Amino acid sequence: MLLDSTGEGICGVDLEGRFTFVNKTAALLFGYKPHELLGKPMHKLVHHHRPDGTPYPNKDCPVYRAFRTGQTQRVEDEVFWRRDTTAFPIAYSSYPLIEGGTITGAVVVFSDLSERTRTEKRFQAPLESAPDALVIVDQTGKIVLSMHPEDQCAIRMFKAGAAAYLTKGSAPEELVAAVKKVCDGGQAACEPVSWGEARALASADRH
Repeated sequence: MLLDSTGEGICGVDLEGRFTFVNKTAALLFGYKPHELLGKPMHKLVHHHRPDGTPYPNKDCPVYRAFRTGQTQRVEDEVFWRRDTTAFPIAYSSYPLIEGGTITGAVVVFSDLSERTRTEKRFQAPLESAPDALVIVDQTGKIVLSMHPEDQCAIRMFKAGAAAYLTKGSAPEELVAAVKKVCDGGQAACEPVSWGEARALASADRH
């Protein structure tokens, strides 16, 4: 009952990778009824291809790696496949299931990221069509997105810089200055840079 009251998909697999239990959310997302999945190989049914459509070998599957290594696996950039052959983006964790000191399988907890992905795409288009560089900050002044529409390489660097900012806690104007420096610097300035280099760019821009 508890498993079926959560909005997350939860399922278990044995040491052969076969479903041992499936909650209603997981079964619904997969497009099956729970009893139709029991005893069937999880990877073969719902995890057989990567997001780009290339085959996903069983030996590389993080779900199975949890019971093979005894270590928890966390993944945020893969997909599961429905019964109708369509895919949906997921984030999941696979935990080794230990009973009496022995690993007997794994428990998988996953979330459907379809809505989040649609939201990101909805905001991405107007951002990329904007004529100027953009920097978005939250209520606390933390930079959550920075991009220049004409250069994908710069966009990647800006996102990396924003992520570093969230952990480093530096002043927003420093990254903004670095962003401006890259935008004004042309292609040569769009090579990947470290956070220290980004701060150096910002410092140089203020002098």
